[in-house]
Amino acid sequence: PITDSLDRRGGSRDDETTALLPSDPYERAYCRVWADYADERIQRPYYRILIDQSPESRAKAFAEMVEGCRDFARAMRAGGPYFLGNRFTYVDVSFAPFWQRILSVGAHYRGIELPKGADDEDFLRLEQWWTAVSARPSVAKTIVCTDRLVASYWGYAANEATSDYAKGIYGSLSKSTQNASPLNAFSSTAASSSSNNPAALLASCTAVAVAFAIGLLCGRSGFFLGGK
Repeated sequence: PITDSLDRRGGSRDDETTALLPSDPYERAYCRVWADYADERIQRPYYRILIDQSPESRAKAFAEMVEGCRDFARAMRAGGPYFLGNRFTYVDVSFAPFWQRILSVGAHYRGIELPKGADDEDFLRLEQWWTAVSARPSVAKTIVCTDRLVASYWGYAANEATSDYAKGIYGSLSKSTQNASPLNAFSSTAASSSSNNPAALLASCTAVAVAFAIGLLCGRSGFFLGGK
């Protein structure tokens, strides 16, 4: 609902060059399903790798994350570097910050090393996606300095984070995601998140809303959503 509201205010759905979600109902649902899938099958296992102190559990979560990455890459459209091909959308916006964290924070604290694109078509597609997304000025302006990002996640890696958001993650990670699919991930995220920690959910949604609002205000002058 927050994304839809901000999308309407920041760009008309009749203008495919500014709207974060396509006007076509099928394409709009496709974006929502796969953004949610990335959250459930890539972001969530990543946090399990970061927080869990058991090497065996981390190895299992890593395997799940890699499989999630493959599914996500195969769902990407041809014809351009972004998730929907040539069009920059909500999926790119929502997933990019966490991909940066996997590559930097995950590598620093847990030695995460993903397959190389030179030897793997799925991860080649993800590399092409990240190269295009991270080079986009509207994204590049929001990328956090790696040293600062790594330092801010020390508490998570040491299992000592005490924020409401961290507690919400601890609670949510106790739920198994082994059998997640695009459909059940899409339908279950809101319910599972709200039942784990309402305060954390509210804080997270507020942060997302503020970030999107700033970006969309810039987008009115062609900065955030424009291709320049």
